[in-house]
Amino acid sequence: MIRVDIEVGDLLGRLDALSDLANTRQAILEAGQFVRATWIDLAIQHSSSGSYVNGIQDVEPFADGFGVQVVNTAPHAAVVELGHGGFHLPSRINWGAAPRVKVSTTGVRYLTIPFRHFTPQRAASGPSLRAQRNMMPRTIYALAKDLAASASLSGPMQPRVRRSGYRWGGRLDLSDRPKLFNPSTLKTPMGHPIVVHRDHWASHRFQGMVRFSQGNPETKSHSSTYLTFRTLTENSPNWNIPPLEGQHYTKRVLSPANVERIRQIVANGVMRDLAGYHQVGAP
Repeated sequence: MIRVDIEVGDLLGRLDALSDLANTRQAILEAGQFVRATWIDLAIQHSSSGSYVNGIQDVEPFADGFGVQVVNTAPHAAVVELGHGGFHLPSRINWGAAPRVKVSTTGVRYLTIPFRHFTPQRAASGPSLRAQRNMMPRTIYALAKDLAASASLSGPMQPRVRRSGYRWGGRLDLSDRPKLFNPSTLKTPMGHPIVVHRDHWASHRFQGMVRFSQGNPETKSHSSTYLTFRTLTENSPNWNIPPLEGQHYTKRVLSPANVERIRQIVANGVMRDLAGYHQVGAP
C-alpha cells in the first residue's frame, strides 16, 4: 500500500478558519493521482501481470481531505513488491486442508497441477512476464498446433482447474526427441534470456502436452489453449521454487524526485488558498 500524508501545521489551521481549503484538498487528491499513475506505469514497463495492475485502486481521500492513500488489492501484490526466498513447494502445502487433494492407492496424497503454455505469437503480442516464462519455442509449437483437440465434458476449459471429465485428443510425445529443445536457449520476444530453474525440467517441460480448442459463437472463430499436467505429491523431491526478487515498486514511486513533485503539487494548492486568504484579509 502507498499512503501519502500531507501536514501543513499551524498555517493550515489558520487557513481552515477562513475557507474550506478547496485548493489544498484538490492538490492533495492530484498528488495521489500522480502516485497511482506512476505506480501503474512502472508495473506495465516491468511486464507485471494484468491482475497486478488492475489491483491498483483509485485514490482514496482521508475523511478530512488532508491525505490520500493508494492501495493494491491483488492477492500477490506483497510477493511482487517484496519477493520471497527459495522454498520447497510440497513443504508449504497444508495437505490436510488443501482443496482437490487426492490419495493414491498407497496412501500418498497428491495434486494434479495444470501448466499453461503460450504460443510464440501470444507471447509476442502480450509480453507479460508470465507469458514470456511460459512461451513455447517455435519448434514445440509447430508440433503442438496439429494435435487432435481435447475437450472438457463439464463446461469451458479453465487452465487453473483439473477436471475429471475430459475427452482426450492427442498428446505431445517428445520421448524420442531429447535434443529437440534446450531450455538454456529460451529467450523473450526481445531477445533476452529467460532464467529457468532446472528442477522444472526434471521431466521434459512439454512432454504430454494437450491442446484444448474453444469456439466463439459470435465471431465463429476458434482458439487453442495448450496445457501440460504434472503430479505433485507430499514427498516430491523436486518442485523447489527459486528465490524471487521483489520489484519494490512503492520505493520507486516514492523516489526523491517524485516526492519533490508531490510536494510541489501540494504547495501550489496551498499557495492558491493563501492568495485567497490574503484577499479576504489576514487578521
